[in-house]
Amino acid sequence: MYEKPTPSYRGHPAGTITIGFECYDVAGRYIGLVFYYKHPDGQLGEPSPKEFLVDDVWHWV
Repeated sequence: MYEKPTPSYRGHPAGTITIGFECYDVAGRYIGLVFYYKHPDGQLGEPSPKEFLVDDVWHWV
């Protein structure tokens, strides 16, 4: 898991945290990476997938 302060150039309010997590299938195989923002008021932004495995083919966003 990744959890760091969001850079100001991203345009989010000061104090926003960028959270990223890795996703695994039931067999334990890595299948994706998703990020989202947590704002100072506790509200979570929409998930933003960055890479994911579909039918053994990697896709990057």
